[in-house]
Amino acid sequence: MKTFTRRGILAVGAAIAAAPLVRGLPASGAPITLRFGVLVDSSGSTSVHGQRQLLGIRYQADAINKAAGYTRVELLVEDTGGDEAQTREGVARLLEQKPNALIGTSTPWTGRIVAEAGQAAGVPVAIPSLGPIPTQSWVFRVGPAYRRFAPGYFRTVAQQGRTVALLKLDALDGPADREIDAAAAAEAGVDILQTLAVPAGTTELTGPVRELMALGPDVLGISVLPPSNGSGVRDARAAGWNGPICVTPSAGHPGFLATAGTAAEGVRMYGPWLLAWRDAPVTLPNYVNMTSWAEDFEAVNGAVGSYAGFGADAVGILDQAYQDGQDPAVARERLETIEYLGASGTIRMAPENHAGVTDESCTSMEVREGVWKPVE
Repeated sequence: MKTFTRRGILAVGAAIAAAPLVRGLPASGAPITLRFGVLVDSSGSTSVHGQRQLLGIRYQADAINKAAGYTRVELLVEDTGGDEAQTREGVARLLEQKPNALIGTSTPWTGRIVAEAGQAAGVPVAIPSLGPIPTQSWVFRVGPAYRRFAPGYFRTVAQQGRTVALLKLDALDGPADREIDAAAAAEAGVDILQTLAVPAGTTELTGPVRELMALGPDVLGISVLPPSNGSGVRDARAAGWNGPICVTPSAGHPGFLATAGTAAEGVRMYGPWLLAWRDAPVTLPNYVNMTSWAEDFEAVNGAVGSYAGFGADAVGILDQAYQDGQDPAVARERLETIEYLGASGTIRMAPENHAGVTDESCTSMEVREGVWKPVE
C-alpha cells in the first residue's frame, strides 16, 4: 500500500507543508486508538451498495493502521439491513461502546437515524453518501450535497437533450428534492416531464421505464441504487429505448455495470472524478491522493466506486480531525474548518456548510467499452 500525502497550504506566509493523509504516530508520539462505529446496509435489498461502501471503509482503516504500525483505527460495525428499526438498535449498541465517531450509512433513510443519534450523543458523524446538507452541529457529509450536485447533473442531461423523465428512489423524491430538481433543471434549460418514484430494491423496472418512455423525453434519468439502476438501464434498452440515459453516482459501482451489461454503453453520469481517475486532470487538488488510492484499491478489490471512495474519506477525515487527541469536541471543531484531499474529492468544510465536497471534484462522464470516461 502506498502512503500518499496531503499537500495543504498553511496560513503562515506562503509556506506549503505536507501533512500526512494516512498518518503514522500522532505528534505526541503516544499511540492513540480511535474507535469508529460504522453502520452500513450489508444485508437486505441495498446490500450490494452497502457492502462496497464497507470495503472502502475497511481499506482506508487498514491503510492508516499499516502506516501507524499499530491499530490506530478500530472499526465497530453494525448491519442496518436497510431498515430503520434495525438501524436504531445498531446505533444504540454502538453508542454504548463509547465510539469516538460514527460513520453511516449507505442509504438516506438509515443515515438520517445515525445523524440524529450522533447529534443527541455529542459524537461526530461522517455521512459517506449523496444527500442534504446537514443542519446538525455534530454531523458532516463526506459525499456531495444534493443541492450542489443537482446543477451538474442537469447540465449533464442538457448535453443530450432539453426534456427529461426521471426515475428516482422514493426516499430521494420528497418535496425538498423536487424543489432542488426543478431549480437546477430550469438553470440548465431542461424541462422535467415527470418524476416517477420506486422503492429501494426494485429490480423489475420495465413498467416504470415504459411509462416514462411514453412521454417522449429526450433523456431518461435513472436515480436509484445498485443493482436497480443497472436493471433500469437494461430494461429501458430491452423496451426499445435507444436515446440518452443519465444516472447518478450510485451507478459508479461494479454492480451497475454487471447488471446493465452492454446496455450501459453510452450512459452518462455526473459523478466524482475518482471513477475516471486515469483520465483526471493533474490540476485537481486531490489528484495525487486520488490516483494513488485508486491504483492501490483496484489492485486488491477491482474497480473503484463512488461510495467506496466516500467511505474511505469518512475514515480519513475523522482520523485527521482527531490528530493527536481523543476529545470529540475538539474533533468537531476541526471538522468545521477542515480541508481534506481525499480519494473521492476535495472536501472543504465550513461552520455554515457541513457538506464540503467541492464542485471541481465531480465531472460529466460516460461508459465507453465498459469503463467510465470523461465526456469529451
